[in-house]
Amino acid sequence: MTARIHDHALRSLKSGVVLLALFSAGFIGCSSTERLSVKQVYVKKQFSGRDLSGQTIFLTPLISGRGAETGDQFKPSVLIGEINKARPDLLLQRPDAFLKRYESRYGCDALDTLYRNFFYGAIVALQTDGRVWKEVGGGYLMVLKLTFGLKTKSLDDRTLRQMRLEGELWDCDSGEVVWRSVVDSRSKSIMETDKDILLKAVVKLFSVMPPVLEGYGKGLW
Repeated sequence: MTARIHDHALRSLKSGVVLLALFSAGFIGCSSTERLSVKQVYVKKQFSGRDLSGQTIFLTPLISGRGAETGDQFKPSVLIGEINKARPDLLLQRPDAFLKRYESRYGCDALDTLYRNFFYGAIVALQTDGRVWKEVGGGYLMVLKLTFGLKTKSLDDRTLRQMRLEGELWDCDSGEVVWRSVVDSRSKSIMETDKDILLKAVVKLFSVMPPVLEGYGKGLW
């Protein structure tokens, strides 16, 4: 009888431990307010960190379906400042001079068309438009696209923010995409703003780029 009581107590104790573990895991999962995931969707064969050696990467403004986002919180200088903290090995440059040259020579309508082509992935139009790559002048161009953004109120009266950021790295000499990745963000944090979430996504995007290695750049190693 004593042995059966002991076995029953032991089984009850084990069940309690399992339930507590499951409850704790569920509580932790439900309390999570932020999720950030990144996926590499394309990389040109043999493209590596040696190709980035000594090469400048120009950033476009953040491009959405409305065109370039010109608010101060999304300025390339702000983005570069955050990226440099995580990737000091990358030579990043604002696009101001390139965009001004392009607009002054071809007009604001041409610049708007350029943004649309980047956003909607008009690869053929971009590859055959030599004006773009001539005005950039060499190196690489990182095109940043906000392809999805949504804010909704959740049942606990918090604001749920979801966004998708895409990054395309273009080789300005060949006029082709050599690397592309996507970052999906989801946050219910009451302490974060749209800017906070976007900056984290941009930093995450650049953090998975190949580390810069010593070489001659542009596949000449």
